[in-house]
Amino acid sequence: MFWKKRKKFIVDDFSFLKDYGFSMKKYSRAPDVEYVYVRNDLEIELAYYLGVLESYEQAMCFCVIISNINGRKNLLQCAEEFGADLINKLIADIKDLDADAQVPIYAQFLKDNIDVLLNYTY
Repeated sequence: MFWKKRKKFIVDDFSFLKDYGFSMKKYSRAPDVEYVYVRNDLEIELAYYLGVLESYEQAMCFCVIISNINGRKNLLQCAEEFGADLINKLIADIKDLDADAQVPIYAQFLKDNIDVLLNYTY
């Protein structure tokens, strides 16, 4: 039940992408869910999944993957696109937070920097 409720919050947090012309596809299995927002050749994948932490504990994890015709990268590895300072701040902001607390931080980052993402020449 909790996972279903959390998944709705992910959609709500990233709903602004639809204002920029993205369509959404959803894939799910058990607690894992992936939302893929697509606009032309640009995809933003939001993965919320049951993973294993470095401490060998199971926990829900969240990541954002940016894809286009030239490949795909985890958002945290997009220093070239967004600048090292912004990515390092994002990493610091989500450090030691559980997946649920990371979701709105990632969403706000993309919302604040959507023009960079849409205008970046890969």
